[in-house]
Amino acid sequence: MFREMAMHDRQAMEKRHGASLRVRVPALVAGAAVIMLCIVAFLSFQSARTILRDGIEARFAALLQARADGLADWFAAQQRALLVRTGSSTIQDALFEFDAIWLKDKEGTRTALTADYVTDNPHKAGERHQLAAGAGHKLYARAHSHYHPQLLAMVEEAGLADLYLVNLDGDVIYSAAKAADFAGNLQDGALAATGLGRAWQAAAAAGAGAVVFEDFTPYGPSGASAGFFATPVIGMGTTIGFAVLQVRPEALSGVLAKGLRPGEGARARLVGQDGTVRAGSGPAAHAAPIGDSPAFRRAVAGETVGLVRTEDGTTPHLISMRPFSAMGGEWVLAADIPLAAAMAPVARLRDMLLGVVAVCVAVAAGLAVVFSRLLTRPILLLQDRVSAMRRGDFDSPVPSRNRRDEIGWLAGDLDDLRSQLARAAEQERQAAAQQQAARQQEQAAQQEARDQQRVVDLLSQAISRLETGDLTARVEADVPPKYEILRAGLNAAIARLCDTVISISGIAGAIDSGARDIETSLDGVRGQAETQATDLAETAAALKQLTQSVSEAADGTLAAEQGMQATIEEVRRNEATVTEARGTMEEISASADRILSVTTLIDSVAYQTNLLALNASVEAARAGEAGKGFGVVAAEVRDLAERTAQAASDIKQQLDGNARMIGAGTGAVTRLAECFTSMITRLHGASTSIAAISAAAQEQSDSIQQIDSAISRLDTRTRQNAARMGEVHEAGVTMAGEAARLRDLSGGFRTGEEGAGPGTISGAA
Repeated sequence: MFREMAMHDRQAMEKRHGASLRVRVPALVAGAAVIMLCIVAFLSFQSARTILRDGIEARFAALLQARADGLADWFAAQQRALLVRTGSSTIQDALFEFDAIWLKDKEGTRTALTADYVTDNPHKAGERHQLAAGAGHKLYARAHSHYHPQLLAMVEEAGLADLYLVNLDGDVIYSAAKAADFAGNLQDGALAATGLGRAWQAAAAAGAGAVVFEDFTPYGPSGASAGFFATPVIGMGTTIGFAVLQVRPEALSGVLAKGLRPGEGARARLVGQDGTVRAGSGPAAHAAPIGDSPAFRRAVAGETVGLVRTEDGTTPHLISMRPFSAMGGEWVLAADIPLAAAMAPVARLRDMLLGVVAVCVAVAAGLAVVFSRLLTRPILLLQDRVSAMRRGDFDSPVPSRNRRDEIGWLAGDLDDLRSQLARAAEQERQAAAQQQAARQQEQAAQQEARDQQRVVDLLSQAISRLETGDLTARVEADVPPKYEILRAGLNAAIARLCDTVISISGIAGAIDSGARDIETSLDGVRGQAETQATDLAETAAALKQLTQSVSEAADGTLAAEQGMQATIEEVRRNEATVTEARGTMEEISASADRILSVTTLIDSVAYQTNLLALNASVEAARAGEAGKGFGVVAAEVRDLAERTAQAASDIKQQLDGNARMIGAGTGAVTRLAECFTSMITRLHGASTSIAAISAAAQEQSDSIQQIDSAISRLDTRTRQNAARMGEVHEAGVTMAGEAARLRDLSGGFRTGEEGAGPGTISGAA
């Protein structure tokens, strides 16, 4: 019955006060576990993300360096291979023979070759190289059938898109692929503005032994992006024409693809300074230009750009870039990877951490529930026992008394309380029986009246002594049990009053002593404050002098900066003069180059004339007597051609000497211009430093003025504090007087501290 009532009381208490410990403890433990695990998981996730990003950045930096080395090797290999091919007799003989056929009838040959190998070619575009000999121009067809297989083998072996042989006039006299550019002119025709035309023009200007490269751009005749390597072909010590190789961006895809992991979506691309992709590897390598982003502009300026985020359409990517240059060209090497693919390990770690957090929270909640049950079950049993005792059940034992923890101690105290309450209940029952007997006996009633009067007398005596200031009075006489509480309460009240008076007396003494100490200390502090105020005034005067000196220094640096600016302007005017001189030297050099081209053409014409005269002499010899006159003319023509060639050679030697001297002069002027540029840069640096010194001096002057103002305010406040210290000193003197008065008042009470014991009030008194 008592147990059911205890259960009912516990449920009512839970409704009134809220959740119990068995609910709060698991909730607190689970909440703390969730917070701790979330913090650990978040820090682990961020650390893993940072480590992964740093790893990708280091990997891309190494990848870009390796790809830059690979591209440099590729360009060098193409350059070496082209020089080797042009040095072979196959290309030299083919160029010489094709050019001899071309020069007999340029326009007729151009029309015939275009019809034979391009428009009327029986093979479709992309397969025209399969035609070995055309049907129209027999002489060219015979030479083409001899050289084309060898030249086509070179193209296929090297993986080239096309091989061109171009004569000195810019005519494309041979093409392996036979696209629409075959038989065209690169000097002033429609092809002059294409990549092929620019490559030929650069090779013609570069001279013997030089290899030039024209960057990948859309090339109309082939219908795709193409780059061109070009170099002069040297035969018998002179330039007889040019060889041009057409390469596709796919030739670089294999170089750029090295080091990329398949399946992760990473790409390596070669990008022009206009942002368009020249060549690349990986998915959608040529999909869209990189764009004019700040990171790309930094790479174009020559800076290696670490890992940055960019958007490729709707897909975010991480990209790293570095500059790359080869054969006079400037590009940007870029390596990128989709953000989702790069952060896939972090996403997997995040999912794993979430799973671990969920499992740990579930385990922590289960353990918290178990521990809370183990903790709260003994408390609930003690609560049931208290409820039973409240209802009068003092006989049942208290559970958990033998435990050696706080619950066991509480159970022991509760058991002692149960015993005392049981005895008190028994005493109450006995007292009730006695009162019943007393009511039945008149004598007991009279005794009760006497006892009451006696208690009143005892209390009156104690109160009378208390009125005289005697706090040692105590009622020690025995009184009936029902008056014991009154006696004990009066004695306790007098004792507390006595203790209070003693404490007040002690506190008054301490206040008096503290007030005297404060008075002494304030005298010293007030003197120090006055001394400090004097020192601050002297410091303020010194700071004013320092402010004036700093201002004068700032004015001097400003004048120096103005003089430096005037010097820079004078150097700039001299630099413009040097630049104008360098332009004039370059124009003279260009004019000499054009004259040299004319002499080269004269030399070539003399060479061809010599060959024709030689052939004429052979034919005249075959004709016998009838050809003697023609042979004499041929000999004269040959002699004239040799003298023309000798004169052209002499002119060329003179022009070469002039070109070397002009080049030396141009170099000297260029170095002088660079010297002026360096001087301007250094003067700018000096001007910037002087401006910085001036600004710093001005800032220092402003700062010193602020310090001066602050010290002035500090001086004022120090004097105010000194005045307030005097007021505090006066307050301390007043407080000491009040403390002495309080000590005198507390001395009027007799507390037993004087040496006499407490006075007792007995029943006889």
